[in-house]
Amino acid sequence: MAGLLSGVEEYLGKNETIPDVVTPLSVARLAATLDVDNPAPNAGDALPPGWECAYFAGGARPDALGEDGLPSGTGLLPPIDLPRRMFGGARHTYRTPLRVGEEIAQTTELVDIEEKETRSGKLVRALVRRTIVGPRGPAVTEEQDILYLGEVVPGTPAPPAKPAPEAATWRRSVVPSPILLFRFSAITFNAHRIHYDLPYASGVENYPGLLVQGRLLALLLLELCRANRPEERVTSFGYRAVRPLYDQAPFTLGANPDDDGYSLWVSDSGGSLTMTGTAQFG
Repeated sequence: MAGLLSGVEEYLGKNETIPDVVTPLSVARLAATLDVDNPAPNAGDALPPGWECAYFAGGARPDALGEDGLPSGTGLLPPIDLPRRMFGGARHTYRTPLRVGEEIAQTTELVDIEEKETRSGKLVRALVRRTIVGPRGPAVTEEQDILYLGEVVPGTPAPPAKPAPEAATWRRSVVPSPILLFRFSAITFNAHRIHYDLPYASGVENYPGLLVQGRLLALLLLELCRANRPEERVTSFGYRAVRPLYDQAPFTLGANPDDDGYSLWVSDSGGSLTMTGTAQFG
């Protein structure tokens, strides 16, 4: 591979496995962060889909982090000569619930990486697969899209807005407070400064505010499903970031039934789509 991807071949196919335990304290902290009325977790309780984000946090030391707070060329992701890194979306398959008290393990692998030319400049997309195994075998498979992007040039117009559906079978409004963003970053051990450091986000990366984490939005969509169909469990879930969402105003979660399950979305205060998704139940 040439250009921005020179030397990345050695990273493809590499994998690492991290063990963890589904501790009740992490479950309780995530419930408090999401402001949901879950009963106190007990051994054997099923972990809701999406809540696996509270486990397998990376352990990069400060000297292994870049200015943006992300690991710089460490682990499975190769160093790419682009200044920004963002979460573009993911696809999840939920086979069997993880349960409080269980020993679990996650294997992560860089599956593919490609360079693209967009209207905003060069973009690199890395495809990362994570497989979580519990006592009953594979429980969760997730494929993530990690995006490397160039600098934001002041005055560059935002991506064209697309309107969210006006009608919604399920709907919820969420206030993206700095406390919510900070707590979620802390639980997931995500040091990316665009989510909690406003002087950095606005002064260095030229964003108008703090960015709401894509994984947080995805988890809130899963929680919308759980709140409205509590007797059923999501078995397949996918989402894609459409447009950045900032902490400057409340946003809306929405869902409507379709032929395969439910179509999901997140819209900003102006009614523009910022994330789309799908969910199937089983």
